[in-house]
Amino acid sequence: MSDWLDKPSEGIVDKTRKVHDDYVLDFVFDDGHIQNIYLFDKKHMARNKLQVIKQFEQKGSASPPGSKQGRSS
Repeated sequence: MSDWLDKPSEGIVDKTRKVHDDYVLDFVFDDGHIQNIYLFDKKHMARNKLQVIKQFEQKGSASPPGSKQGRSS
């Protein structure tokens, strides 16, 4: 499955579109039997769990200069 989802030639938008459009996979186990694997439960969204696999760190201020975010009137 990682070969299907994590192709270096695809960007994050392509990968996101792929899992949303084709969220049911035919998974072949080592013993040869096939089973449907659901990446998302679209009927019951609260059952889904998300794991962050890429993170970033912001350097500098949290808001751009001149922004009114976080200021009280």
